[in-house]
Amino acid sequence: MVYKLKFLLIFIIGNIIIYKTYAQRPTYSSLTYTTKSLTDLEHIYKPFLKNFKVYNQDLKMVRVTKKVNTKTVKDFNQIPAGITLQLFFNHELIDLAKVNTYLTRSKKSKFNPKKVGLQSIKITTGEKDSLAKLFRRFALPSAIIRKKTPIVQATLNARFNEDIKNWKNLPTKRQVELFISKDLIDMNKVARFLESEKRKESFLAKRQKQTIMARFKKKKKKKKTNQNIFVMTSIGTFTQKDATYGNASFAQNSPATIGYMFNKDFKNTLLSLSSSIYISYLQATSSNITSSNTDVPMEIGVNSYLEYKTKSGQIFSGIDIERFNTFNIEGINRTNDLLLDQNLLSFLTLGYGNAFQILKAQTLFFKISLSQSLFSSRDSSYSEEVASGQTYSGQKFMFFTGVKFTDKWSANFLIKQHFLSGPSTVNSTRMGIGASYLF
Repeated sequence: MVYKLKFLLIFIIGNIIIYKTYAQRPTYSSLTYTTKSLTDLEHIYKPFLKNFKVYNQDLKMVRVTKKVNTKTVKDFNQIPAGITLQLFFNHELIDLAKVNTYLTRSKKSKFNPKKVGLQSIKITTGEKDSLAKLFRRFALPSAIIRKKTPIVQATLNARFNEDIKNWKNLPTKRQVELFISKDLIDMNKVARFLESEKRKESFLAKRQKQTIMARFKKKKKKKKTNQNIFVMTSIGTFTQKDATYGNASFAQNSPATIGYMFNKDFKNTLLSLSSSIYISYLQATSSNITSSNTDVPMEIGVNSYLEYKTKSGQIFSGIDIERFNTFNIEGINRTNDLLLDQNLLSFLTLGYGNAFQILKAQTLFFKISLSQSLFSSRDSSYSEEVASGQTYSGQKFMFFTGVKFTDKWSANFLIKQHFLSGPSTVNSTRMGIGASYLF
């Protein structure tokens, strides 16, 4: 029984000591203060106290101040002018309005109102808001808030608000740090405001995350490889000149050309590879030197370009290979039959392309190129011709343009010309219109 009483007594005494030590421990804040003339610590403190009579040397805040400033001041009864001190305050004894008055006059001093029992919230202003309106949102019905009220002074002097010049007409959608205290502010209103802000921030964060993810997915879905198919109808005119056997003019019209194009971007570079192939069905043709018609073999073309993207467009270069038909003028004159030779030519091509936005949703794009023949072959349809073994060589010009109406569909226009020499001189022009689909 005695031991139980001793244990209970020790427990009670311990709790009293803890209560005295921690529960009643005052909250301290500090203020940087610079003396202007010879003074003492008592005269420095008194202007900031609610009741200057409470000052004495045994106050803990005074003892703390002396301890912190011992290296700067040797005698606290005679402090010289120009000495910077760190003053400590008990928030129960300090007059915050007096502190703020001092801070207003001395911008070099720093003071944290949160350490003297004040809290702050960030609030975004609306149209025609003022400081008075902001406080009225949260004030208790019985609260009297004036300019010299500590929470108003703390708000006016907050570093976050230092750029605000006119507190009667605050800028719209400007965040303000508003200081509050339990004796003047309805904390339930504050709690509801903070909860609504939390929900708003959560919503905005979620929305921002969704936007970022959508952009990421869109970026992720952006293909490094593009493919499209195209169809075209075209008309072609050929003129052949032979010094010995005369001239021939004929048409090679194509009701249908079908093609496929492939484009691949190289990773982390401005280079890409573009290749295409096409097959043209040609109608039966006739010429000015005979009345008969003959079937024309299909025209086939293949190309492959290396493209380099610049800010002002793209430059490309590569190889073109084409198989097309020409008249054998010598054979026609000697046999009176319509004879066609098949020619296979390869070209070295150099070109430029670009795209422009027109109207709101349409894109205009074009490519222009010049080609010089490299290698060629010719299958002669007349075995006894004098020019046997000769092939064609020369240049090719091409202009291709189109309008992209959607992400997938575009309408196209083409002009292609050949200027060749060999067994005869050949000039050809082909114009076509068509459409292409990207997939």
